Amino acid sequence: MRHRRPERTPEQEKAVKNRVLTQGIPSVTSSTAEAVVMKDDDLFFLCQPDSRVPLTGGHGFGLYFHDCRYLRGYELKLLRDHPIPLGAAVERGPLCLFELTNPELHLADGSVIHEHQIGIQWQRLVCAEQLEMTELISFSNFSNNPTELPVSLAYSCAFEDVFSVRGLLSEKLGKVQKPSFRDGVLTFFYEGSDELNRCLLIQFSEAPESVEEGVAQFKFKIKPRSQAELKVVLRLSESAEGAAALPNANERAFDFPALRKRLAEKNDQCVAQYAQIKSSTLLVNKVFRRSL
Repeated sequence: MRHRRPERTPEQEKAVKNRVLTQGIPSVTSSTAEAVVMKDDDLFFLCQPDSRVPLTGGHGFGLYFHDCRYLRGYELKLLRDHPIPLGAAVERGPLCLFELTNPELHLADGSVIHEHQIGIQWQRLVCAEQLEMTELISFSNFSNNPTELPVSLAYSCAFEDVFSVRGLLSEKLGKVQKPSFRDGVLTFFYEGSDELNRCLLIQFSEAPESVEEGVAQFKFKIKPRSQAELKVVLRLSESAEGAAALPNANERAFDFPALRKRLAEKNDQCVAQYAQIKSSTLLVNKVFRRSL
């Protein structure tokens, strides 16, 4: 049985923070040691090696900016099941690639999508300049038959202070509004007690069939030996003015190849400023580059 933690006074909360900062108690949440980490300046994204940010609590994964976790849950499902992870690689600091496939799916019309019939390539980019995480999700049908693939993307936002994420702050610091879906854009909005309003806006290149409680439902009709693509842009904003905290939808954000090229060039220019270390081992070379 899980016991509820007793409420702390403001003085006790301050003492807990001081212990974290001075005595090396980083967190009481589950470890993120195996996380896939993406970073561009002050914009961070951490997820599990299977691409997921679990919708259930008690973890440190998510999308962060200025010590605030904007996105605390993000899961893709095929019908009702998670895809099967095959591999993940962080090519550069702001870019990551996931390879996944499908479990066996029994559809409502009685048809079956057999295991490994669908290949999923999920590319993610974080861009601090535009305060965005941009994604390109490709669904490839390897069979000789057309397929209707049901896909859902579920999101959860709480706009938590980093101390709250670590389980070291129990007080609620602001008000999270219910997610809204209007004009093709899913919006999460937060009124902070620090007089800053924060927003996470999610835009899709294809219109969802439905959006309810932060879950977007899609159905992709994929021809034999063909693929379907979905581009997703998650855009962050913070402002002392409510209206200014709502960023504008931007069609240009769906130009994934151009953004990828620009961020790769920026990353290479940054790394080129420092001393280069090379060895005869490919893995060691990757470790050196990743550290830079």
